[in-house]
Amino acid sequence: MRYAIGGWAAAMALLAAGGSVCAQASGSDKDSRGSEMSTRLSAATDVYGKPFSKWIDEILDLDPGVRENAMRVMAMIGPAAKDAVPNLLVELRDNDTGLRVNACLALASTGLGKEEKNIQKGVEALQRLLKDPQSIVRFHAATALGFVGKDAKPALGSLVTGLSDQGSWEIRKAVAFALGMVAYDAKDGPDMKAIRALQGMTREPCAQVRLEVVTALFKLGPPADEADKKSVLTTLRRFFADKDPLVSLWARMAVMRIEKVSDDQLTAIAKMLKDPRAYVRVQAVQALGMVGPQAKEQVLDLVALLDDKNPDVVVAAITALASIRQPIPRVLTALGNKLKSEDEGIRYAAGQAINFLKSNPNSPNSPNRPAAQKADTP
Repeated sequence: MRYAIGGWAAAMALLAAGGSVCAQASGSDKDSRGSEMSTRLSAATDVYGKPFSKWIDEILDLDPGVRENAMRVMAMIGPAAKDAVPNLLVELRDNDTGLRVNACLALASTGLGKEEKNIQKGVEALQRLLKDPQSIVRFHAATALGFVGKDAKPALGSLVTGLSDQGSWEIRKAVAFALGMVAYDAKDGPDMKAIRALQGMTREPCAQVRLEVVTALFKLGPPADEADKKSVLTTLRRFFADKDPLVSLWARMAVMRIEKVSDDQLTAIAKMLKDPRAYVRVQAVQALGMVGPQAKEQVLDLVALLDDKNPDVVVAAITALASIRQPIPRVLTALGNKLKSEDEGIRYAAGQAINFLKSNPNSPNSPNRPAAQKADTP
């Protein structure tokens, strides 16, 4: 059985924990423009001691320092600052490198809004900046296009070209992130130009770029054509032996998303729970949690991690146990013991997990399920 797409989408933010992507949730057919925030700022709203409209005007101030400060404020406000988009688009053409960078940063945070005119102008301008002579501008332009999402599809060709940018490995990483966000299509399958470009990165020397590549393939999901699907699976299996364990981990997760959940892949991921590096253990735990109930055979491995010395690992294990939904006595007892932890975050997570497992109607031992359906073992 293939994963439900919503589960993958909700889990994308977890990938950032290991330095993977600059990413927000992806793998969703939701319009990338989203909905306008109910807290969209009015012109008179006080922001750091002055009206919001004044900050918008200062984006085009004659003083470059004032312009930069105003754009940084827009980046902090985020989507509620959509009224600033037209002025931010002007700043993408600024002769000052730093100001072009800050315009990209601000637009990555605010988005381009819903107006077709701004979307078209914004995508065209950011696409043009992918050829900027300054590497840092190309990096931030690619990142901004990634956050624009599927509205940035007209820039796909330029992003594919950018994947071979030798100015910096960080640019290639940002471009891989952007391809994973922009090329997604829930109805017709991911854009194959993006898929093939990502497939061509198996010999990339930088582990962080390779990780972003497999993460992008994970987010994009299965191609519509069976032959293309087999080709992607072959590429992903080449990453299984990668010297970076996170590359191998997310390649395996991508294979399961495209194909099906398999014991072989889950067992390989479970072995990473014993990795001496805490960040690897955290991502392995999160991956199993994303799989959900189909990872029930790994429940006791996760219970063992509740005694890990790293609190991040413990909280991740608690969250994964709730996601896998196997409230057997051993799980509930182990979680109950964490209610006595000296770490407030662990206590809180344990309490939430226990309440969830006991009240969730889909849990096998939930009080809301008939007794005949309850189970005492994973």
